[in-house]
Amino acid sequence: MRPRSSLTGVALLEALVALGVLASAVLGLLALQLRSDIDGQVAAQRVVATRLAQDLFERIKANPGGSAVVAAYLSPPDRAGSALNSALDGALDGAPDCRAQPCRPQALATWDLAQWHRQVGRDLPLGHATVFRPGGADGQIGVLLGWRAREATRAADYLAPLRLSAQSGGTTLTCPERQICQLLYSAP
Repeated sequence: MRPRSSLTGVALLEALVALGVLASAVLGLLALQLRSDIDGQVAAQRVVATRLAQDLFERIKANPGGSAVVAAYLSPPDRAGSALNSALDGALDGAPDCRAQPCRPQALATWDLAQWHRQVGRDLPLGHATVFRPGGADGQIGVLLGWRAREATRAADYLAPLRLSAQSGGTTLTCPERQICQLLYSAP
């Protein structure tokens, strides 16, 4: 018979501890990869939002009516999207298609805004936009774009509520809960 050693099973215990450390490291790397993926998606959506705002600013600049029709590009705060889309669809009923034929500046502004809001809805998840004149900033146009945030980003600091004062009736525009918003200004 062999003598019993007090070290019996130590190798197995060491292997289990090493396996636990390895599993913790792999889980940490997986969490880091997931966070990186989410941040990459948010960054890509911010690029799309910036491109959309620049597109609207270019549409306003390209309108031959100039500053006389800028007010036609303003839109009320849109939280759900459906009310604005039905209003835009109603405005386009019987209106000419400005791609197929020349339009007057006011009709072009209505058509541009409707097409642009549809593009916002297509390019951003549950996207909505408000076009406004900032209070005390003559000659400027502001665009507040918002879209659905992923659940994993809800505690991030870029979801903090955004508040600003708009000239139209002194209303305050805010970024809705569980939404990511981007605010851009231009002087068309």
